[in-house]
Amino acid sequence: MKKRLLAFILVSTLFTILTACNKNNTNGINAPANCFKGRVEIIGLCKNITIKLLEGNMSSDLLNSSWVNPSTGLIHQNVFRLDNICSFPATLKEGDEFYFQIKNSDTESCANCKALYPTPPKGASIQVLSGPCRANNIN
Repeated sequence: MKKRLLAFILVSTLFTILTACNKNNTNGINAPANCFKGRVEIIGLCKNITIKLLEGNMSSDLLNSSWVNPSTGLIHQNVFRLDNICSFPATLKEGDEFYFQIKNSDTESCANCKALYPTPPKGASIQVLSGPCRANNIN
Protein backbone atom coordinates (compact mmCIF):
# COMPACT_ATOMS: atom_id res chain seq x y z
CA MET A 1 0.00 0.00 0.00
CA LYS A 2 2.84 2.39 0.85
CA LYS A 3 4.50 1.67 -2.51
CA ARG A 4 1.29 2.55 -4.38
CA LEU A 5 0.86 5.75 -2.40
CA LEU A 6 4.50 6.72 -2.98
CA ALA A 7 4.16 5.95 -6.72
CA PHE A 8 0.97 8.04 -6.91
CA ILE A 9 2.64 10.99 -5.16
CA LEU A 10 5.68 10.72 -7.43
CA VAL A 11 3.58 10.62 -10.62
CA SER A 12 1.38 13.50 -9.41
CA THR A 13 4.42 15.62 -8.57
CA LEU A 14 6.07 14.88 -11.90
CA PHE A 15 2.87 15.78 -13.77
CA THR A 16 2.57 19.06 -11.85
CA ILE A 17 6.19 19.99 -12.58
CA LEU A 18 5.91 19.18 -16.29
CA THR A 19 2.68 21.10 -16.80
CA ALA A 20 4.03 24.10 -14.88
CA CYS A 21 7.14 24.16 -17.06
CA ASN A 22 5.03 24.18 -20.22
CA LYS A 23 2.45 26.67 -18.98
CA ASN A 24 3.62 29.52 -21.26
CA ASN A 25 4.32 27.30 -24.24
CA THR A 26 1.81 26.56 -26.96
CA ASN A 27 1.35 22.81 -27.39
CA GLY A 28 4.27 22.14 -25.04
CA ILE A 29 6.77 23.53 -27.54
CA ASN A 30 9.05 26.45 -26.76
CA ALA A 31 7.26 29.19 -28.65
CA PRO A 32 9.02 32.41 -29.61
CA ALA A 33 8.07 35.50 -27.60
CA ASN A 34 6.47 37.13 -30.66
CA CYS A 35 3.95 34.34 -31.17
CA PHE A 36 0.37 34.48 -29.98
CA LYS A 37 -2.95 32.69 -30.19
CA GLY A 38 -6.04 34.74 -30.93
CA ARG A 39 -9.69 34.51 -31.86
CA VAL A 40 -11.69 36.61 -34.29
CA GLU A 41 -14.21 38.32 -32.00
CA ILE A 42 -15.93 40.70 -34.39
CA ILE A 43 -15.87 41.18 -38.14
CA GLY A 44 -17.68 44.45 -38.60
CA LEU A 45 -18.74 46.26 -41.71
CA CYS A 46 -15.85 46.91 -44.15
CA LYS A 47 -13.44 44.52 -42.39
CA ASN A 48 -13.33 46.43 -39.12
CA ILE A 49 -12.00 43.44 -37.22
CA THR A 50 -11.55 42.94 -33.47
CA ILE A 51 -9.28 40.14 -32.25
CA LYS A 52 -9.12 38.63 -28.76
CA LEU A 53 -5.76 37.52 -27.37
CA LEU A 54 -6.02 33.96 -26.03
CA GLU A 55 -2.36 33.07 -25.40
CA GLY A 56 0.84 35.08 -25.09
CA ASN A 57 1.99 38.29 -23.46
CA MET A 58 1.22 41.14 -25.82
CA SER A 59 2.41 44.68 -25.15
CA SER A 60 -0.12 46.87 -23.36
CA ASP A 61 0.60 49.46 -26.08
CA LEU A 62 -1.27 47.20 -28.52
CA LEU A 63 -3.84 45.49 -26.30
CA ASN A 64 -7.02 46.85 -24.71
CA SER A 65 -7.53 45.04 -21.40
CA SER A 66 -11.23 45.91 -21.56
CA TRP A 67 -13.32 47.51 -24.30
CA VAL A 68 -17.06 48.12 -24.58
CA ASN A 69 -18.47 47.82 -28.08
CA PRO A 70 -20.74 50.87 -28.32
CA SER A 71 -22.91 49.15 -30.96
CA THR A 72 -23.79 46.17 -28.75
CA GLY A 73 -22.88 47.23 -25.21
CA LEU A 74 -20.87 44.01 -24.83
CA ILE A 75 -17.61 44.12 -22.87
CA HIS A 76 -14.61 42.45 -24.50
CA GLN A 77 -11.44 41.57 -22.58
CA ASN A 78 -7.89 41.53 -24.03
CA VAL A 79 -8.77 42.69 -27.53
CA PHE A 80 -7.19 44.78 -30.26
CA ARG A 81 -8.13 46.28 -33.61
CA LEU A 82 -6.64 44.64 -36.70
CA ASP A 83 -4.63 47.35 -38.46
CA ASN A 84 -3.65 45.43 -41.60
CA ILE A 85 -7.01 44.34 -42.97
CA CYS A 86 -5.74 43.81 -46.52
CA SER A 87 -3.61 40.79 -45.66
CA PHE A 88 -6.01 39.14 -43.19
CA PRO A 89 -7.20 35.78 -44.56
CA ALA A 90 -10.81 35.86 -45.76
CA THR A 91 -11.15 32.25 -44.61
CA LEU A 92 -11.10 33.28 -40.93
CA LYS A 93 -14.57 33.95 -39.54
CA GLU A 94 -15.93 35.16 -36.20
CA GLY A 95 -15.09 32.63 -33.49
CA ASP A 96 -12.15 31.12 -35.38
CA GLU A 97 -8.93 30.67 -33.41
CA PHE A 98 -5.54 31.12 -35.03
CA TYR A 99 -1.86 31.75 -34.32
CA PHE A 100 -0.12 34.97 -35.26
CA GLN A 101 2.87 37.20 -34.76
CA ILE A 102 3.08 40.97 -34.53
CA LYS A 103 4.62 42.60 -37.57
CA ASN A 104 5.74 46.11 -38.34
CA SER A 105 3.03 48.34 -39.71
CA ASP A 106 3.08 48.05 -43.44
CA THR A 107 1.48 50.53 -45.75
CA GLU A 108 -1.20 48.39 -47.31
CA SER A 109 -3.43 49.32 -50.15
CA CYS A 110 -6.48 47.33 -51.07
CA ALA A 111 -9.99 48.03 -52.25
CA ASN A 112 -12.16 48.38 -49.19
CA CYS A 113 -15.25 50.34 -48.31
CA LYS A 114 -14.96 53.26 -45.92
CA ALA A 115 -17.96 52.58 -43.66
CA LEU A 116 -17.00 52.35 -40.01
CA TYR A 117 -17.84 49.80 -37.37
CA PRO A 118 -16.52 50.35 -33.82
CA THR A 119 -13.19 48.76 -32.98
CA PRO A 120 -10.96 49.03 -29.91
CA PRO A 121 -8.71 52.12 -29.80
CA LYS A 122 -5.47 50.08 -29.69
CA GLY A 123 -4.52 48.04 -32.71
CA ALA A 124 -1.79 45.92 -34.26
CA SER A 125 -0.63 44.62 -37.60
CA ILE A 126 -0.28 40.85 -37.55
CA GLN A 127 0.81 37.95 -39.68
CA VAL A 128 -1.40 34.87 -39.43
CA LEU A 129 0.60 31.65 -39.11
CA SER A 130 -0.19 28.31 -40.71
CA GLY A 131 -0.19 26.46 -37.41
CA PRO A 132 0.77 26.48 -33.74
CA CYS A 133 3.62 28.65 -32.54
CA ARG A 134 6.89 26.93 -33.30
CA ALA A 135 10.27 28.38 -34.14
CA ASN A 136 10.11 26.83 -37.63
CA ASN A 137 6.96 28.67 -38.75
CA ILE A 138 7.90 32.14 -37.45
CA ASN A 139 9.42 34.60 -39.84
